[in-house]
Amino acid sequence: MKIFAFAVALCFSVMNCFAAETWWPQFRGPNGSGVSENARPPARFGPGTNQLWKVALPEGVSSPVIWGDRIFVTAFDAGKLEVRCHARRDGRQHWKQVVPTLKLEDYHATEGSPAASSCATDGRRVVSYFGSFGLICHNFEGKELWRHPLPVAETAGGFGTGASPTLAGGLVILNRDMVRNCSLLAVDLKTGRRVWEAARPDAVQSYSSTMVWKHKGVDGMRSMMARGENVLVAVRPGGRGELGTNEIAWKQTRGLPYVPSPLYYKGHVYLVKDGGMVSCYDAKTGRPLYQQERLNALGNYYASPVAADGRVMVASLDGKVTVFAAGGDAPKILSQSDFKERIAATPALVRNQVYVRTPTALYAFGE
Repeated sequence: MKIFAFAVALCFSVMNCFAAETWWPQFRGPNGSGVSENARPPARFGPGTNQLWKVALPEGVSSPVIWGDRIFVTAFDAGKLEVRCHARRDGRQHWKQVVPTLKLEDYHATEGSPAASSCATDGRRVVSYFGSFGLICHNFEGKELWRHPLPVAETAGGFGTGASPTLAGGLVILNRDMVRNCSLLAVDLKTGRRVWEAARPDAVQSYSSTMVWKHKGVDGMRSMMARGENVLVAVRPGGRGELGTNEIAWKQTRGLPYVPSPLYYKGHVYLVKDGGMVSCYDAKTGRPLYQQERLNALGNYYASPVAADGRVMVASLDGKVTVFAAGGDAPKILSQSDFKERIAATPALVRNQVYVRTPTALYAFGE
């Protein structure tokens, strides 16, 4: 019995270690942070450089999501919305499932897609969201487990939705900030039934995904949103109600991005904005280490920065990927590559590999 118990414990230990090293379970990875603490991807990669494989993909701007040997993406192919599963080892397609839609949401014809939201997985289920349909859940073999239809999303200017579902405590959390009836929705991960929905009458349309932050109170940014202020804010935990001077540790208004999310990594906050300009701030004080330094990669930026192994990666909309060293008083560029087509999806980092999606393909790179 002791030997058996030890073997079971060892098996679970190995499984947990494997899962911890081979997952990027939602948009921007673990808890939406954009950081993999265990990954060791190559510093230099690009088409033909440290390339492991490349497979064709239909249109879509959702980011790859990974668990074990499975990669999940959403796609828009010949007018149909799809959830796809590929093998991490060689990119081979395991399965695809068409998501039924009666009407497509409005979306930007050149810069958007009705397959913009990334999947989320707990290692057994994969949950996908489409603004044209709602939420749908499959198991790892492609069998539909449940669906939670929602009204077709209405967005200002017809840009389409962009928020991705996240998983927390047995719930699927979805930000539904649209032109009207904004809300935060929670459904049961096992059944798809609605658990709660919180109206957000003071919110304006956004494309942001949720992330979990454990603290003692609730903080609001109503006044800043009402002023239309574009600002990066560091908030002290434990506040309640509207943000005041006591709750704000620091704020910055320079170097702010149009689309990409900020990245916190090793005590610093990184921002990349259009024009290929990157800024780095001390996370405790807001002191700039550098501001709006050029990366020699012009163009717009939609993909969010990610980090691992002391390096930060950013990808421009026109397909230039830059890797630079974290920290320092200026971005030290380690490598640059040109994919020669758009990159709007955020790269995924798992173990010693990096995965990049373009409008036509999914790449895997590793040494």
